[in-house]
Amino acid sequence: MANRRMFSKSITNSSRFLMMPSSSQVLYFHFGMNADDDGFCEHFTIMRMTESKPDDLKILQAKGFVKIFDEKVLIITHWKENNYLRSDRYTPSKYLQEYEKELALLVKGMEQPILGIPKVDQRATQVRLGKDRLGKKKEKTSLREFFNKEIKTTSPSKEEFLDYWTEKSPGGKKERWEMERVFDVKRRWNTWLKNNVKFNRGRGETGEVGEIGNLSGKSSEEIRRLVQ
Repeated sequence: MANRRMFSKSITNSSRFLMMPSSSQVLYFHFGMNADDDGFCEHFTIMRMTESKPDDLKILQAKGFVKIFDEKVLIITHWKENNYLRSDRYTPSKYLQEYEKELALLVKGMEQPILGIPKVDQRATQVRLGKDRLGKKKEKTSLREFFNKEIKTTSPSKEEFLDYWTEKSPGGKKERWEMERVFDVKRRWNTWLKNNVKFNRGRGETGEVGEIGNLSGKSSEEIRRLVQ
């Protein structure tokens, strides 16, 4: 029997459901969580467990949300609208044979079947993953490629700058720039050029850099998303 259950909004958001007392609504959810794969539930056990009143159960039946067979068992009438189970996860209820005649009468008055495995595409209830996780892996653009594309410069210090900031960590998982809390590419590059001039390493550089679009002020995390 499955450990997870679902509830359809077409049922729980309907005026017929919402007009019931909150205690009856809560009881319905408990029945849904504890029912077997065909929607059968031992209501006496749940009533005791939740300390629900008999009137709550009577209201659920009067509104057509459950069908009570006897003092022990009921079935949730919109079970297949709430839950979709794959055939390899479905376990037939032990009550199918015991209440066979009652079920035959009940099914005649229902617009849609309430037992068995729903004939639906099993993908309908699977959690859909992003394309990046399911198939093609997103191509990663390195900081070097990103720099060459966004910063137009002929400075001989460019390679020295890139070699420094793309140096791998001891574990080899991250580059130096990725370990910075904030990494503004334009400012880092300007500072690098100014320091070269200041310490006579500039080889005649003026410190001018090309346009880098709207990257100024971006954090290292924002830039990381851009280069990946």
